[in-house]
Amino acid sequence: MPAYRRLAAGAVALACAAAISAAPARAETYGSRLGAHSMLYLDSPAVQQEALFRAAHEAGVRSIRLDFTMGAVFGFLAEPNFTAVDHVNALARRYHLQVDAVLTGLPFWLADCPPGTAFMDLSKCPPRLDAEAEWARMVTAVVRRSPAVHFWELGNEPDVPGGRFFIGSPAAYARMAAVTARAVRAARRSAAVVLGGTSRLDRGFLRAVLHDAHDPLVGEIDVASVHLRGGLTGLRRQARACVEFFRHEGVRGPSSSPRPDTRRVPSTSGIPGSWAASATRHAGSPAGRAS
Repeated sequence: MPAYRRLAAGAVALACAAAISAAPARAETYGSRLGAHSMLYLDSPAVQQEALFRAAHEAGVRSIRLDFTMGAVFGFLAEPNFTAVDHVNALARRYHLQVDAVLTGLPFWLADCPPGTAFMDLSKCPPRLDAEAEWARMVTAVVRRSPAVHFWELGNEPDVPGGRFFIGSPAAYARMAAVTARAVRAARRSAAVVLGGTSRLDRGFLRAVLHDAHDPLVGEIDVASVHLRGGLTGLRRQARACVEFFRHEGVRGPSSSPRPDTRRVPSTSGIPGSWAASATRHAGSPAGRAS
């Protein structure tokens, strides 16, 4: 099967920026607006990582999404192992792909989980309050080690009920996401912080985390991400609903000092065609992504 077909299979994930341009996209520009959800992890075999990076490059897309599983870097009572991080950065440079790094896999000894949580699920919990500083140091170290990665996503589908990807309340996610976002920026001021892509336009969850009483994420993120699943019919309508929602909720990106313009760099997952417009001070982020 051709690489572009393999990469286009599955659900479409969109990052909803704050404004929409009505001008249609030209077919020859689609590649620069698309990315691939690779289903790769830091601990995936190196040969598999290279194969998927190469396939994305051959398909003509500009970005690739993969999990930066922190437990693959930081072992219990062991020195950090950045081999996989360095490998991903080398692949990004070799294949000229922008990486959307999804920060997942909290090391188990930092976790604040409900009693009875299975050991294999400890990585889905937020850090304990007394472990937040250690978690932040881990994030900062990985970001500093990753010059080829610009976009950093705050987990994956934290809204899914039942603790499939995140175990905790919306407030617990907001707290962990805020700590993580600040750690990313402590490492690289120009980095773009992406809200953990929700499984749908989950308005209740999103309002709760964007306007959390203690850690409102509306001022922490640069890109708001939603995963829209289904056929392409009606996708434009769904994407418009996302854009209107985030605009209404005040997503504008951080209001601190301006950061560098990155309009030539595709976002993790963005508005298709020329819908993409900046939700922040620094970026207009084109890129629909096949996920």
